[in-house]
Amino acid sequence: MQKNCFISINLCLSVFLGAFLIFMIQPLAGKIILPKYGGGAQIWCVCLFFFQAILLLGYTIAYLLNFLKPRTLAIIYILSALIISLTVKIPISTDWILSDYHPSLSILLILSFYLALPVSFLSTISITAQNWYRISFKDSPYYLYALSNAGSFLALLIYPFLIEPNLTISQSVKLWEYLYKILSLVICIMAFLILKTSHIEPSCVFEQIQEEKTVTKPVLSKCSLWLLFSAIGNITLLSFTNFILKDIAPVPLLWILPLAIYLGAFAICFSSEHFYKRCFFFIITPLLTLLMLFYPFTGQKMPLFIINSLLLFSISIICCGEIYKSRPDPKNLSIFYLLIGLGGVLGGVFVNFIAPYIFNNYFEINLVILFMTFFIGFCAYHCSDTAIKHKISLKIYSFLLILFCSVQFFVFFIQKNNNFKEISVQRNFYGVSKVLYKENKLSLYNGTVVHGFQAINPENQKFYNIPTAYYANNSAFGIINKLFRSYRNNKPLKIGVIGLGIGTVAAYGKKGDKFDFYEIDPQISNIAFTKFGFLKNTKANVNVIPGDGRLSLKKQPAQNYDIILVDVFSGDSIPVHILTKEAIEIYIKHLKKDGLILIHTSNDYLNLTLVIKNLALDLKLNDIDINTKNDNKFSYDSTYCVLSKESWIIDKITKLNFKKEYPYTNYFIESKTDKINKNFVWTDDYSNLFSILNK
Repeated sequence: MQKNCFISINLCLSVFLGAFLIFMIQPLAGKIILPKYGGGAQIWCVCLFFFQAILLLGYTIAYLLNFLKPRTLAIIYILSALIISLTVKIPISTDWILSDYHPSLSILLILSFYLALPVSFLSTISITAQNWYRISFKDSPYYLYALSNAGSFLALLIYPFLIEPNLTISQSVKLWEYLYKILSLVICIMAFLILKTSHIEPSCVFEQIQEEKTVTKPVLSKCSLWLLFSAIGNITLLSFTNFILKDIAPVPLLWILPLAIYLGAFAICFSSEHFYKRCFFFIITPLLTLLMLFYPFTGQKMPLFIINSLLLFSISIICCGEIYKSRPDPKNLSIFYLLIGLGGVLGGVFVNFIAPYIFNNYFEINLVILFMTFFIGFCAYHCSDTAIKHKISLKIYSFLLILFCSVQFFVFFIQKNNNFKEISVQRNFYGVSKVLYKENKLSLYNGTVVHGFQAINPENQKFYNIPTAYYANNSAFGIINKLFRSYRNNKPLKIGVIGLGIGTVAAYGKKGDKFDFYEIDPQISNIAFTKFGFLKNTKANVNVIPGDGRLSLKKQPAQNYDIILVDVFSGDSIPVHILTKEAIEIYIKHLKKDGLILIHTSNDYLNLTLVIKNLALDLKLNDIDINTKNDNKFSYDSTYCVLSKESWIIDKITKLNFKKEYPYTNYFIESKTDKINKNFVWTDDYSNLFSILNK
């Protein structure tokens, strides 16, 4: 075939736009589905696994299609592009949840139903286009893979900064569907050109295909290397995602950052073989690892976040660089990408479906670092392209790396055995929950965030049944509970609590009260009942309802609650669907006319009070912000928003001598005449976490 600039442009555009659409739909699907399962990092990891599995399916299809003649393949692509572009439809009104299945399986089934066909087609484009390029121009097509990664990387950058702040979910989905149709048109044009050219020169194409069938297949050692480093790279991505979000900064906006770093490494390594220098990355990676292991003792999160991001990039570069260094002849690129995809899926299977059952904590990151340390030590000893030239130096460096592995185990050991005594460490789909004992307090941790603690009598080791942490007597809940009982003349209350924690608010329960707790994580329910005493010692009638709080309330008849407390945050991650206009309307439906909604908005990274204020204005509700400062060892700083239809609670609060009765607590009554800022009125169709980041 003669070189044709128009074909080349079409190939590049198809590859770039195809990758862009794959990685545009990933955060968009995550935005739709993540909040409904609690908003944690593990849910995002399962979403990533789905797209990796579909990528493997696409690579497999592309590998099989490679055995067809270009003319036949072009016809198949034209028909597929037209059919899928006309039928693709992503609904946003559905609940996107299958309550009868395990959350992982539910997510995979829902995503498969709506996205498997269009995304698998997109996944075939890069390899097929590279094959067409190689046959058309008889040149190396690997730069197209770098172009594909560049499109992926651009999509991940554009989504949080341009698409999410300016478009609703439905508008974003429509944009994706329109771009999909444009891509289908480009592919049809490209396939038609290939079809037309192959018709003119069939013998040349046939000879090229016949040559490929006689090409020597890659040796087993190279195939194993591609598989291994692809799996290690994906385990690195997922384990660092869990680590960064759970133990450093659990900000939902950072879900896509590790993926962007990983894709950036792929794009860089596959664009040029000159970037990956073993001598540099073999030295910098152990240094970054050392900083990562010891820096947590300083208690500073932001530098640790930067260190971990750099380490993720460094390890990703090593994985991608080793894969690219051993790349095969372009005629074997289909099986090359197929094994890369298979390795990624195997890594995802390990992190998502094996590790939670064999580990009680996030140990995958330790395994990755140990593997990299031994690999670097091995290469330093045997490879000639490292910066260390002399044999004695090689042995010293290898010895230091082995010593470094021992240091890793030691540091991990002292991190576990600090002043806390571990009572229980459990891991499931929703994360790792630790029950720790220290100074006569039993605490529940999720990552680095305390989800409540209960004081213990040092003399008889029995629990004190006094409310603590964010629900202490001087907290908003403590104050509202006291005022409501006064307003009701101490009649029994019916209280709904979305988010169980350790059941601290049950300490306020009195005879005749009813407390309904809505909890999505069965592990938390088990811990609250078996490790802590609030639920066992309360005088109230306690009922724990499994499942997502909002979805459970939506299915129930009106419950006529006096108070609904919303505290569903895992770490500082936000299940957005709990804080939308539609969610508040559901809570109102289950509230008595003079009832109250309390929303716990304490957050290190997001100004949730701003969202609640504008929701209250939009729904014409009273809004009182109550802030409490820590005044003793049993209370934590906390921020609540109190919403009500009636104004009796405002009258009660304003009549109190707050400075005298609650010296560490203050309140602010939001004006109902303030202008509504629609950008902060979250709905099921629009929310923007970036706009409420604490500066």
